Amino acid sequence: MLKTVILGTIAAIQLVSLGLLIYWYRSTRWRRIVLVIGLIAILAGALRRTVVSAYVFRGGSYPLPGGLQDLIALAVLTLLLLCGIILLHLIFKSLEETTAALAAGESHFRGLVEQLPGVVCRRLNDDAHTLLYASEAIESLTGYPAQDFVEKRRSYAELICPDNRAAFSPVEERIAAGKSYVVQYRLCRGSGDAVWVRERGRGSFDDAGKLLFLNCFISDITEQVQSELLLREQHNLSVALSHSTGLEETLTLCLRTAMTISGMDAGGIYVRDIEDGSIRLACHAGLPEWFVQEAGYYPVDSTNSKIVFQGEPVYTCYGKSILAKDGLGQQEGLKAVGIIPVKHNDTIIACINVSSRSLEQVPLYARTGLETLAGQVGQVIAREQARAATREREANLAALFASIRDMIFVLDEDYRILRANPAAANELGYTEAELAGHFIWTFMPEHTWEDTENGLREMSEGKKNTQDSFLCTRDGREIPVGTSIVAGTWKGHPAYFAVARDISERLRAEEIRLSLERQVQLARRLESMGILAGGVAHDFNNLMTVILGNAELVRDTLGKEDPICRRLDLIMQTTEHASALCRQMMTYSGRGPLVTEILYPNRFFRELQPLLRSVIAEHVWLEMNVGEKIPPIKGDPSQMRQVMLNLVLNASEAVGEAEGTVSVHVSRKTRTAGEWEDVFLVPPGDGGEYVVIEVTDTGCGMNEEARKQLFDPFFTTKPTGRGLGMAAVLGIIRAHNGGIAVSSEVGKGSCFRLFLQAVDEVPEGPGQRESAARALDLEAGDTILFVDDEVPLHDMCRIAGAEEGYNVLTAANGAEAVEQYLQHREDIRLVVLDMTMPVMDGAAAFRELRRIDPGVRVLIASGYSTVNHEREFSGPQLIGTLPKPYSLSDLRKVFRSMKKTAVEE
Repeated sequence: MLKTVILGTIAAIQLVSLGLLIYWYRSTRWRRIVLVIGLIAILAGALRRTVVSAYVFRGGSYPLPGGLQDLIALAVLTLLLLCGIILLHLIFKSLEETTAALAAGESHFRGLVEQLPGVVCRRLNDDAHTLLYASEAIESLTGYPAQDFVEKRRSYAELICPDNRAAFSPVEERIAAGKSYVVQYRLCRGSGDAVWVRERGRGSFDDAGKLLFLNCFISDITEQVQSELLLREQHNLSVALSHSTGLEETLTLCLRTAMTISGMDAGGIYVRDIEDGSIRLACHAGLPEWFVQEAGYYPVDSTNSKIVFQGEPVYTCYGKSILAKDGLGQQEGLKAVGIIPVKHNDTIIACINVSSRSLEQVPLYARTGLETLAGQVGQVIAREQARAATREREANLAALFASIRDMIFVLDEDYRILRANPAAANELGYTEAELAGHFIWTFMPEHTWEDTENGLREMSEGKKNTQDSFLCTRDGREIPVGTSIVAGTWKGHPAYFAVARDISERLRAEEIRLSLERQVQLARRLESMGILAGGVAHDFNNLMTVILGNAELVRDTLGKEDPICRRLDLIMQTTEHASALCRQMMTYSGRGPLVTEILYPNRFFRELQPLLRSVIAEHVWLEMNVGEKIPPIKGDPSQMRQVMLNLVLNASEAVGEAEGTVSVHVSRKTRTAGEWEDVFLVPPGDGGEYVVIEVTDTGCGMNEEARKQLFDPFFTTKPTGRGLGMAAVLGIIRAHNGGIAVSSEVGKGSCFRLFLQAVDEVPEGPGQRESAARALDLEAGDTILFVDDEVPLHDMCRIAGAEEGYNVLTAANGAEAVEQYLQHREDIRLVVLDMTMPVMDGAAAFRELRRIDPGVRVLIASGYSTVNHEREFSGPQLIGTLPKPYSLSDLRKVFRSMKKTAVEE
């Protein structure tokens, strides 16, 4: 046992000695100790060779005393233990010093690492980019502490923007080959924005060539990338804009640049409407159609417009801003949003909107670029808007130039044509190229050159506004034109702009106007004469009525056998002739009494044709042409026959002794407002259906002087005659609210056209002639109120009424009639009312009586036409009319027809 311990101890001493010798090579501080231990080791070896070896190997031939052996063994063991303790102390102290040195070196290394402009890291080459070590600078780069990555609480790969992760694929070969690699990508920071980084690294391998990890250096190159990107994109944008053809294309290029430099995946440019201040989406990218429809327009008072008009860029997140109210951004998944106003001359004209579905914030590095781009976009939009406005003005001017119906000429200072519009070329029969280069005089009559040149010069000097002249067409036709000229500039050179308007219509209108003025003057003269004639005829009618009534009364008193009755009959006949003349005068005035009915032209002219043939000369041929389905008219058949007889007879006489033709043509025409302005006395209105009667002859015709006096009373070109025929025709047509036109030329005949308004179609049958008075169931003892300003007629009415058993009250004017009616309202069954009276006329009295008693019955007595009165007072109150002059017999017939017995008979 002892032998084994001794041998083991000796072996341990030798091993320790060997270790110390090895350490001696690393540190010289403990050389002396190592030497001492070496001596001890040598001593132990000597003892082993002498004492121990002798004892052990020689089998105890020389046995030592027992105590000495124990003492030697104890001394050796003690010495060895002491050496072990010393060695352990030295080892631990050496370890502490080494650790301290390592810590100091590491601290120094960390200090150097932290001073580097980037992140020093060691990572695995896996999909998660697991970091084994990262410098503290990673927190300022990513927003997260290094410990989160080292302890795997966060993956570095998740911070790499998805669209940049493919950037690592090309460098895998270099890593596997042990070469250094460089890769650039974007990191999404914890604050929501992104930065550009450049990663440089090299792999570490074991002895077997297996990749252990990557030693990397990551630096922030955002400013560099942004500067390069901005310069590149601005260059590309400038090149692209130089080839753009419109505002929309220009804005699309600007938006594409904004999205590129900001890294956003959606965006749009809104342009402000100058008129109402609203903003409209002019172009967009990365947005669905429904979003564009919802967000394509914002009025001036909307939230989005107010944000833009604040004038400052806004960078925010949809979910954290007031933009979240409409919910559009969240619905589309948009997160980061940037709204950058676009200004020009300090006025907001547009805004750039960019958005991202992955980033929480618009990157800081992109904001400066966007704002710089906004300034450039402002200039571009203003320039393009100015170009667009210019193009629009030029297009409008070109369209206006081409669409104006007036002839436009651009002239140089020598009045040579530089350009003409299509209207000028079409009117003159030339092409625009044929007109260009010629003097304007080339296309004017030679006799007008001097006046036109003087006129153009005066207009160019501002001395006059227009000049009337003529332009000649290719076929020699002369067009009257009114020309105005203004000075201006054409393609940078002084020029004149001449506008020539065809004034043919104006001249014709002027002729028509003068003709109408002459007609109006004639109409006024005729109206004045008609009023005079009507007034005279009315007064004579009243006198004739008194004379007729009293003569008849005297005759009835004397009896038919009395010789005086023959004189009375002569007085009555003469009075009838005078009354007929008065009726003619009333007809001329257009206020003669009418007894109207529905006339059917086809039947009327068929029945009238034999009568017309009988009044014309035998050598004159009568042609009748009545169209089919001519609408009916409302008129007095006897007066219309008189009109046709007068016209046909005059036409026949105009033919003279030679053979000729008189044509009567009847047709229907529709008149629109403003048509037939040259027609004499056509009533104004919206037009409608008219029956047109034309009487044409091949006679001698009339000169202008004769036409002017044609309708004057007592004017005639015949050796005999009163000259009331055409005057009567005019009066009848006026009474029928019609019109008449006359065209005539000496030696070529005349044409009279009558215009009568058609009435609604009714089944053709016998005309319903308006009765003089509708029958009433009057009885003896009933009271009649007779109203007339001619007092002698009162006695005649009393006599006629007394013969039928009526009581007759009289009044000399409308006011007395109203007063009498109020006093005897319950007794009066009929009112015979004259229309023309002093104080209160018949019309006013009629209205007042109707107001007092809606059941009043009135018989109108007048020498004028009662058509208008019948229209005005239509209703149950008006029972009929009694034309003046009337005789005592006429009055008796009226009173007798109203008796109850007459109705029963």
